[in-house]
Amino acid sequence: MSNFRRGMQELIVEADQEPSYFDDVYAQIVDMIKPKDPFKITLDDLVNCGQGESMINILIDVNGFYSNH
Repeated sequence: MSNFRRGMQELIVEADQEPSYFDDVYAQIVDMIKPKDPFKITLDDLVNCGQGESMINILIDVNGFYSNH
């Protein structure tokens, strides 16, 4: 498990939230952003989807994740 994934899971547990599975979260992000390449999200993808702010909020703020989840 990557340090990022481990850190996110720890923050979610500390926030008394039920941890989601990383693959499920990733699938939801890809559905929301609809990147040209499903294995990477570019700045152009974020700008063009109109959901860039929500996506960044999901990644940097556990409460933002649950408000958009």
